[in-house]
Amino acid sequence: MYSSFSERDFGILALLDSLPCLESGVLRRSLNLVASLISETVGAHSKDLLRGRFWDVISGEMDVERAQIAVAWWSTGGRERTLRGSLGDEDEFLHDGHRL
Repeated sequence: MYSSFSERDFGILALLDSLPCLESGVLRRSLNLVASLISETVGAHSKDLLRGRFWDVISGEMDVERAQIAVAWWSTGGRERTLRGSLGDEDEFLHDGHRL
């Protein structure tokens, strides 16, 4: 499954696995970073696996507080950033009335 992963890809996996453990403020800042890293991944197979793991983490492995942050991020541009890459001027998303 992960045989085609590079060291970079494994680093991203480690970041993804750490998301449920991050303090909420750090999580807010980390979601765009992780999405950018995934969208910049070169291999299509690796990118698909990382996107799937990202979705698994934000949709099922977080407590209620962190899940609310992730859902707000996903629904205010995070999905597009993860699937298509940077959104230009729209890279800063609002969360709880604050820009990241």
